[in-house]
Amino acid sequence: MSVQLGVWPQDVPLTLEALAQDLAAGATPSDELVLGFGPDLEMIETPEAGAPPEEPHPATAAFYADLTARFPDLAEDNYLDSPWSEPLTVGRHTVLMSVVFARAGEVCRLVNDLAIEHELLCFAPRDLPPRPNG
Repeated sequence: MSVQLGVWPQDVPLTLEALAQDLAAGATPSDELVLGFGPDLEMIETPEAGAPPEEPHPATAAFYADLTARFPDLAEDNYLDSPWSEPLTVGRHTVLMSVVFARAGEVCRLVNDLAIEHELLCFAPRDLPPRPNG
């Protein structure tokens, strides 16, 4: 069992379509959003394959750096001690995290604190629109 979390810049509107477009450049979370469908099961326009990736949003990049300084991304050499149940999914605006249930309290507190510090919204990927941090 794991806890799913995501962060998104407060200055960028968050919709299912925006999240799908953000992840379409190569990230692959286990959610129907990556298939390119919106909430009405209509196709979402996504960047063409091989298109150069856009620069990450500064707040997202800073959050990711701070988060992985404390809890490095899941890898073969740290899977026994990692709080992640799968590797982090990173897009231009988002970082999606799957936290091992036993470490959820510790990690969720850090994610919330870092999100506030970097002016990001916290959300559950299956629970859009996001709720304010708190």
